[in-house]
Amino acid sequence: MSVVFLPVDAVTIGKRQRSDDPGTQKHIQQLADDILQNGLIHAPQIDQNGELVAGYCRWSAIRLMNKPYFYAGSEVGAGFIPVTRTHKTDEKELFRIELMENLRRKNLSPMDEAKAIAKLHSFMQETQGENWTKGETGKTLDILRGELPRDTSTRTTEVSDAILLAPFEHDPDVNKAATRKEAVAIAKKKLEQNLTAALGDLYVPENSEHVILEGDCRDILRTLEPASFAGIICDPPYGIDADEFGDQTMKGGHTYADTEESALSIATTIFEQGYRVCGANAHLYMFCDVSNFSTLADLARDRGWQVFVTPLIWHKPNIGHAPWPGYFSRRYECILFAQKGSRNLQRSRSDVFEFSAEKNKLHAAQKPTALIQELLTLSFFPGERVLDPCAGSGTIFRAAKLAKLLATGIELNPQSIGFCKQAISGE
Repeated sequence: MSVVFLPVDAVTIGKRQRSDDPGTQKHIQQLADDILQNGLIHAPQIDQNGELVAGYCRWSAIRLMNKPYFYAGSEVGAGFIPVTRTHKTDEKELFRIELMENLRRKNLSPMDEAKAIAKLHSFMQETQGENWTKGETGKTLDILRGELPRDTSTRTTEVSDAILLAPFEHDPDVNKAATRKEAVAIAKKKLEQNLTAALGDLYVPENSEHVILEGDCRDILRTLEPASFAGIICDPPYGIDADEFGDQTMKGGHTYADTEESALSIATTIFEQGYRVCGANAHLYMFCDVSNFSTLADLARDRGWQVFVTPLIWHKPNIGHAPWPGYFSRRYECILFAQKGSRNLQRSRSDVFEFSAEKNKLHAAQKPTALIQELLTLSFFPGERVLDPCAGSGTIFRAAKLAKLLATGIELNPQSIGFCKQAISGE
């Protein structure tokens, strides 16, 4: 295959399999330095129209260079690039050439690779017939990669995963995944969330003893009747930027901003309006981060609540979060307990609650039903009405049913409204 030398900008760039990201840009700069020092080993490939087929990073690196470099023992002037022309003109064949280069050079991110594999499978079915299997596409991948054949199950799983991931090409959480396994886990979680919310939307409660109200709790709380609840249990945003915790954000579905300003605004409204909508003798439980407990306690006292001097502790024996990676794993969360008037607990108990955290969460901040049920049965009698201003995945409804209480929830996120409706329906 003969080599020709062209001005680097004479090579056109069409739609590529790989997307640019900071890692790709770093690689291109490193490649430019390497070419200047050691020369170019392989020339990029173009089609008959001068459009790049394979070698985007090499082309990009040479565009950055303003000095001559060597290729095949000969000096190439700055601004020029050696290329080979492929005789292939069919879109599917050109796609295979580009994919083979990207797979062998490990240049594709998990999402880019998934999109390419899904497209390859579609092309193979078009040319080979609908009976062409995922395992056969996987075998083709082995050939393109130049690897030894894998077992059918492994090949089929890779192609199946690619087909699952392809529709998530614009999802930022899936695109952040470092591996295919991680990307698949995030995508499956999102599919589960969407299905659960959709099923909830099919259920329209009629004359239900439980109620979900859609909107911002700061607005809706002001519309509720005074003295209409025996108490409040809530899990508002913590104000610790939890929406930026990589693993929790991607896998758990953090759909709200967790800024300190927003969190304090919501908490202040809950204390203020919650005092108004609760009866003369009421209890309030608010989940919170230990760093904000004193601030929240002061806000609650200023609104008339009597705050238990120390936080209740929810100990999670099975999972934790490391504020400093490599140091201690924090396996607890705090609960602010307060009362209006005088309401005794149904029984005395330790202020440490040990319940395993939910592993398969619909919502990033989802609390275990058993823990919420325990808090409810400590403070309220069957038949009483309780309020959760931040209903999330609807745990309040599942727990209230077990405690034989009547629950009202408030939720802003439309998907979470679906979760709540399904929890109310019991399906």
